[in-house]
Amino acid sequence: LHLFLKQKSKFMKLKITLLFIALGCIYGSVIAQQKSTLTKDDYKKWERLGSTGISQDGNWAAFTITPDEGNDSLFIVNTKTDSVYKEAFGSGVQFSSDGKWAAYRIGVSDKKREQMEEKKEQVHYKLGLLNLETGKKTVYKEVSSFSFPENGRHMLMKTYKPKDSKA
Repeated sequence: LHLFLKQKSKFMKLKITLLFIALGCIYGSVIAQQKSTLTKDDYKKWERLGSTGISQDGNWAAFTITPDEGNDSLFIVNTKTDSVYKEAFGSGVQFSSDGKWAAYRIGVSDKKREQMEEKKEQVHYKLGLLNLETGKKTVYKEVSSFSFPENGRHMLMKTYKPKDSKA
C-alpha cells in the first residue's frame, strides 16, 4: 500500500507539472494574439536618427534625433565619459581637427518656421560653438554657413546679407 501511494504521488506531481506547462503555453499564445494595432498617435512618437559625425580623435560623436512630429535635437556625446550636450533645433555639426571644438547650426521650431514662411520671411540661423574641454557654449546670430580650416585654430563664418543692403 505504501508503494502504491508513493507511485500515485509521483504520478500526481507529473500531472500537475504537465498541467502548468500546458497552461503556460495556452497563456503565451493568447497573449501573443492580443497585439495592439498602431494608431496615428503611435506614429507621432516615432523618432529617426538624422545626421551623424565623429571627431578626428574619436573622443566625440554627434547625432540628431528627429521625431515624426516635433523638433530636431542635436546630441554631442563624449565617447569616453558620460558627458552629453543637447541642443534643440541643432544640426550640421562639425568638429575642429584638434578635437577641441564642435560647431553646429541652430534653427527654429517647426511652428516658427511655418509662421515665417507664411509671412514670406527667410529663416536666419545661428551658430553654436561648443568648447569641448570646458563645456562653454557661445551662440552667434545671423550665421548662414561656417567651417573649420584644416589646422582647427580658427573658424570661418559667413553672415547673412544685411536687410538694408542693396547689393
